[in-house]
Amino acid sequence: MLGTILEYAARLTGASIGQLPAKGGISVEPAPASSGETYLDGTSSDNASLLFLCKSKGQRDALDQLCGICGKLTRTRHHPHGIYHVHVSTYPNYVSRDGDFWVYSCIINLKYYNKEDF
Repeated sequence: MLGTILEYAARLTGASIGQLPAKGGISVEPAPASSGETYLDGTSSDNASLLFLCKSKGQRDALDQLCGICGKLTRTRHHPHGIYHVHVSTYPNYVSRDGDFWVYSCIINLKYYNKEDF
């Protein structure tokens, strides 16, 4: 299910999945998340954290792109794949410099209904 969520987030935001592109851009990858919940009726939900990284020659550009991603993901009303409770865990912030590029990141947390049968 995490792969499906990553693909959805990448499609919605224009990010690539995995490593940050050497020439700049935005990537998304899974980040550590806490365990989910099991409900009395036997259903469950899980948590996921998505780490977004932006590499840009302009600090303002990197911040603006990540702020846009935070807004897009948290303000989308109906996510597919059982995704709900999308919120910003870590707002865009400075990570490092890589030559002429600035690297910034943010983390989005979400919950999703577990559709697996055991």
